[in-house]
Amino acid sequence: MLDSNTSSAALALRTTSPWRVWIWGSVALAVLSALMLLSQPDADGARRLVRVTARLSLPLFLLAFVASACWRWWPGTLSAALMLHRRQVGLLFATSHACHAVGILCLWIWAEPALWSHLTPLLSRWIGGAGYVAVVLMAATSFDPAVQWMGRARWVLLHRLCAYVIWTVFVLSCLKRVGAAPVYALPLVLLLGAMLLRVWPQRSAAPLSQRL
Repeated sequence: MLDSNTSSAALALRTTSPWRVWIWGSVALAVLSALMLLSQPDADGARRLVRVTARLSLPLFLLAFVASACWRWWPGTLSAALMLHRRQVGLLFATSHACHAVGILCLWIWAEPALWSHLTPLLSRWIGGAGYVAVVLMAATSFDPAVQWMGRARWVLLHRLCAYVIWTVFVLSCLKRVGAAPVYALPLVLLLGAMLLRVWPQRSAAPLSQRL
């Protein structure tokens, strides 16, 4: 059960800012993306936007991915806040990946065909495309009417499968780069740790997660 302090914090968070995280975060991402492309309107500028939005998307995805697990393991004010804003964080991840798609589109327009083919081999396009299908499905069904229309069980199954697809895309993306750039071992470890935290069996002690 929630203690009184956690309950008060959760109630305050629920009533004061239901969509503020997503709205202001999306505005900031859109402005950042526009400024980056306007300051360097060429293939290098598009590649920079692709890299930046990918790096921003990963922590947003991880926060949404482990929100319920954090609440199960460490119920408290911070994990309650993350649970209450999980949907907004997930939508902010979708916004970040929409900006990522804009960068990819600009790269396709501005890059030489040989560079485009080198940077985006066919397998990467299929894997990335599967990830985007999952992002779109999750974003489109992240509202209460979608839950009511689909039914809670089917909605949970869809979002779980899509989350695992996106997780797999991130892992494969890191694996193909870690040999040339060992720094990619860090996000790979974070992704593996997030999956372990999420699937490790533990009885939920948080009725809050059932109310979101």
